[in-house]
Amino acid sequence: MSEDRNNLPDQPSWVVKPRDAQLPDRDYELQIQLSLAAGDTTDAGPLPVAELAQLALWCLAQLQVSEPAELSLSFVEAEAIRVLNRDYRGVDKATDVLSFPVGWDEDELLPAGQPLILGDIVICPEIAARVAASHELNFDQMLRVLVVHGILHLLGYDHEQSADAVQMEAQEDALFAAWQDWQQAHQSLTEPQLAPLADFSARPIAPASWPAEPRPSAAGEQPTAMTAEASQTYQPAQPSLVAKFRWAGEGFLATVRTQPNMRIHLAVAALAVFAAIILGLSPGEWGLIIICILLVLAAEMLNTAIEAVVDLASPQIQPKAKLAKDIAAGVVLLLALGAVVVGLLIFIPAGLRRWF
Repeated sequence: MSEDRNNLPDQPSWVVKPRDAQLPDRDYELQIQLSLAAGDTTDAGPLPVAELAQLALWCLAQLQVSEPAELSLSFVEAEAIRVLNRDYRGVDKATDVLSFPVGWDEDELLPAGQPLILGDIVICPEIAARVAASHELNFDQMLRVLVVHGILHLLGYDHEQSADAVQMEAQEDALFAAWQDWQQAHQSLTEPQLAPLADFSARPIAPASWPAEPRPSAAGEQPTAMTAEASQTYQPAQPSLVAKFRWAGEGFLATVRTQPNMRIHLAVAALAVFAAIILGLSPGEWGLIIICILLVLAAEMLNTAIEAVVDLASPQIQPKAKLAKDIAAGVVLLLALGAVVVGLLIFIPAGLRRWF
């Protein structure tokens, strides 16, 4: 596939950072590739490349993507995206957008300083214009939808199952609502438009490598630029309560998946609950058992988080890093031993009452 892509017309490439798009300076990098016969102009009008670059980088900050991070955005002809769609999805027809996530493991720690490579978004303006007409959207609105949709795919969102589709659509709606609020909040702060694309910090981009397993996708008001003064006050919108609960659940499940000790704690907790049911513990005794279980599980999760932070801050072996990990593990051990003592003090008398 790299052969087909490298045969595309030699078109401009840029590396755009948030400060180039008049956004708060974050350690993000957007690579833009125009592989269109007519440059940045299509039958539907000129491509709002500067606006889309601003939107893409704004989304990374809004979604609190770890820094540093890199993202690629390419605009191609219908034939080029047809070839991609055929080779990677087995669908021999042109489509509006394809997302190619790199497939990074959220539980894998990157070496210090190495950017998080999110992947590639490929958009076909010609097909996007047709889809926009069928959905009663203007061309620029459709391109915004495709950029946001593609970014969410790169971050792991999907719509294969109905529940996942609802979640992804809700996140898209939340992003566009926040984007509109941000535009309205900053509209009166600046007069000039975004800097022309040619003024972006530009350097050639090597052809992107196409992952073996792409994640394909399906399918506002005019933005204003942010002044330096406005960028000082910009803060990402707070995530919803539902999102916070979902992330907390993901943290718990990640601990269960990656930590054998967590699975041992859960097995012991299940045995303790089963024994409590058999022995008919009083409400007070139940309360003590539940508190002990939760303390041990919470300590194991905190220990896992501390280990991850220490590994990120100190990839090399350091005495103080080892000390931090040992202390965190010691807290888990201390609480686990305490839970065993409390369990013995409760279960032994309860067993004697029941059988003697």
